[in-house]
Amino acid sequence: MKEDRFGAFIDDGMNKEPTGNGILDGLSFAAKDIFAVRGHTNSAGNPTWKATHRPAESNAPVIDALLKNGAELRGMTVTDELMYSLKGDNIHFPPVINPRFPQAYTGGSSSGSAAAVAGGLTDFAIGTDTGGSVRIPSAYCGLFGMRPTHGSISTDGVVALAPSFDTVGWMARSAAVLEKVGRCLLPEREQGDYRRFYRVNEAWDLVRSSSAGEAFSRAAARLFPEKTLQDYPLPGAAGACGNLPHFAGLGSVAITWTMDPNRSSPLWKRHCRPLFCGITGKKRCGISPRHGS
Repeated sequence: MKEDRFGAFIDDGMNKEPTGNGILDGLSFAAKDIFAVRGHTNSAGNPTWKATHRPAESNAPVIDALLKNGAELRGMTVTDELMYSLKGDNIHFPPVINPRFPQAYTGGSSSGSAAAVAGGLTDFAIGTDTGGSVRIPSAYCGLFGMRPTHGSISTDGVVALAPSFDTVGWMARSAAVLEKVGRCLLPEREQGDYRRFYRVNEAWDLVRSSSAGEAFSRAAARLFPEKTLQDYPLPGAAGACGNLPHFAGLGSVAITWTMDPNRSSPLWKRHCRPLFCGITGKKRCGISPRHGS
């Protein structure tokens, strides 16, 4: 076991053994100190919180799911105080060091989780993301990070910040491990019968890497060999779709979510629907780059 030289852990050496076997066999993980682990008292980054709460009587469902699929829990990681920051500092603990860029912040609030993974202390880590608390430290520490759709993973046994926005997320050094964790935690979803895909020209023009578009085209052709990828100009009203949900990774993404068109605003119907492929039923799928990749 590598020594924690980054201040990532608040409780190191917990070493909770797997309770089963599965796709996470042989992998270790860390958990932000807001997930219930039987016998452990969460601090939520605040000594008073810890002093006024009792040890957990059972694990959070997400902890159980990871252990059941073969992963080992090394320990609990530092979080920004009460999860209320995106910087990665907590006055109650020594600074958490960014292993990739020691002179830079780790980002928060899942700061210790990001440091544990970036420093090679664990293979992956879980955190929470309300307004960027997994995505930001993942970006700052050079990791792959995922914030799933709200409500797709149980937050039972997790200290809340804003329940209507809180999500359980995770981070890893490789896309392969990120995918394995997602397969473990995310519910099964039926693949929609997509008829066509559109690539928005103006969005892809913002991608700095010349190879990103080529990689995207190859991936789309491999995953959907019978579909046609069509270039499509951005409709009017610039910025109308700026807040659409997306999963970004290395310059390209494929997004799938459920939307009821009847509840959509006229602005959405006029400007956003042409961006997405026509799908049977209520599912929509779109393709978007990560700006600046």
